[in-house]
Amino acid sequence: MVAGCTGFSTIRLYPSAMVRRIVVMLLLAASMGAGLPAGATSSPITLDVRGPVGAIPEGFLGLSVEASTMGSAAFDPSVSNMVDEMLALGPGVVTFAGSSADRSTVWQRKPDDPIPAWATATITPDKLRTVAALATATGWKVDLAINLYHDDPARAADEVVAATKILGPSLRNVHLGNEPELYTYMYRNPMSFEQYAQRWSAVRRAILARSRGTRFTGPDSYLPAWYDQLLATPRVSAGLSEFGDHFYPFSDCGKKGVRISALLSDRSLAREAAAIANDHSLADVLGIPVALDEFNSVSCGSTAPVQWQAASALWVVRALLTAASGGVVRVGIQTNVLRCQTYSPLCPSDSQTPQLLSRTPIMSGLQLVAGLEGGRLLRIRTTTGALPPGVSAWAIGMPGGGRRLVLANTTATDIADLRITGGPTRVTSMTTLAVPDLEATTVPDLVVTIPSDGILDHSKLPAQTIEVLSGQ
Repeated sequence: MVAGCTGFSTIRLYPSAMVRRIVVMLLLAASMGAGLPAGATSSPITLDVRGPVGAIPEGFLGLSVEASTMGSAAFDPSVSNMVDEMLALGPGVVTFAGSSADRSTVWQRKPDDPIPAWATATITPDKLRTVAALATATGWKVDLAINLYHDDPARAADEVVAATKILGPSLRNVHLGNEPELYTYMYRNPMSFEQYAQRWSAVRRAILARSRGTRFTGPDSYLPAWYDQLLATPRVSAGLSEFGDHFYPFSDCGKKGVRISALLSDRSLAREAAAIANDHSLADVLGIPVALDEFNSVSCGSTAPVQWQAASALWVVRALLTAASGGVVRVGIQTNVLRCQTYSPLCPSDSQTPQLLSRTPIMSGLQLVAGLEGGRLLRIRTTTGALPPGVSAWAIGMPGGGRRLVLANTTATDIADLRITGGPTRVTSMTTLAVPDLEATTVPDLVVTIPSDGILDHSKLPAQTIEVLSGQ
């Protein structure tokens, strides 16, 4: 395993837009079969680390949950272990949104207030107080999606007034609706973009009339079908303080499944990088940051086991660092606190104790990335040889002055004769996420090795393993 690293070379700062183009081109090249056959190695491969090109902000990782689940005991800090699990990811944002925000969830201020026939879930002051207690216990912020499809500006404004009062400074942003470009396909009454823009503007006006300081994230799209129209419609786009997008590399509406090899492929990352670049084409014009506020592996209620198998831990590390490399400031990992056979990092231990959450394999990958928050992404390149498909490398300068090198090998073959220049000159620890069985459902451990002499032999990167070298 790399020994004897040299010091950093001269720092050069590259514009973030250029970095995003480079990332997209490299990932697209890999997805089209450039480089070596999967699992092959070149001899030698030399990685050179240079100056800063981006960041992994504090609070980069968060959770996105269905609005309809707000009343679950999982979010009650007096009985649930959710506090410990959220603290394990550092600071973040929990977003109550998802399709249920539009489809089935309604604001109910008083228990005897009538609710519409279509509503099967409510958000109430008591539920908001429980969320406020969770936010206080964890230090996390809260985002709240408001029902936009069922047009009721007065009710929406009343909900935000209550949320602002109860959550106080813990309430970060409000989202109006969820994946509005899909209303035509998902609901009985189709909606054009113009109808959406009119409704969005009316609800926003009603909210601001009663809660003037409210900030909005949007459009929370799954498909970029309305991006051009959004840019040309300032009454919507100019009202956003954050560009929120939803991304899954795969959709499985037909329940045909997704292979592990597909999820771990460079093509999966290429799709992500291209989607992020498309988000920036609009967000950069508006001068607002990009967030992937709903993010996971396979969408559309898939039952593909790859979502909860150990392979997901390897996938999520590469996917999250691809997002950070593309200038994304925040990622909300889609989480289902009601059942386990999903992509959710946390799920109930059993149906009788919904407040006690168990980890799934993807949580190990999230914890690994959480340890990199606050760092500066550094430019890294190969100077000899080439990284095979399925293999990635990132370098991060940490706030305290240390440096970390993330080496990811998702292939079934060890990468031999790996050399690094510009990395840590003295390695103080190495964190390893090894997944020998990609189909396993057990949670892989993060193993920390501390060398007695400050040097780790690192001429080989094992198969199906992610390593983080930390040092000075």
